[in-house]
Amino acid sequence: MSGGEPMFDEATLVRFWDYVEKRGADECWLWSGPRDRPGYGNMSVNKIRRRATHLAMEIATNKPWDPAFDACHTCDTPSCVNPAHLWAGTRRDNVLDMVAKKRHYQQLKTHCLKGHPLEGANLKIRKDGRSHQRECLICYQAYRYDWNRKQRLGIENGGRK
Repeated sequence: MSGGEPMFDEATLVRFWDYVEKRGADECWLWSGPRDRPGYGNMSVNKIRRRATHLAMEIATNKPWDPAFDACHTCDTPSCVNPAHLWAGTRRDNVLDMVAKKRHYQQLKTHCLKGHPLEGANLKIRKDGRSHQRECLICYQAYRYDWNRKQRLGIENGGRK
């Protein structure tokens, strides 16, 4: 690609924009075409399925998208393809942004599987390598009590050693 040649042919651009519900410059431009399960738009270009957010950034900048980066949303709307709402970041940048905005699935959990609240004195933070997991202290203590009891009795996997 040399000197300002468009990255996409006219037919591809028309097809892309046909899927976009374009609104004001500061509003979300929602993708109405095919989406994956989490809601991110996608479209085939030259028989290759591409993320609509990556295509939007390529169209806006006229530069190829670097696959080492995620298209991160400032608006947190997966179907938004407004380039003003998108920024290129590493996967780590994207996860840190999600955590800062309290959108990580671990942060959304309010109770453990047994219904105990994950807050205050009942919240245990387990440091597992680089990650930090939220755990229910009541369930953790019950598990440790049961594990210690089995160790004292010499029980392993439901039977004797």
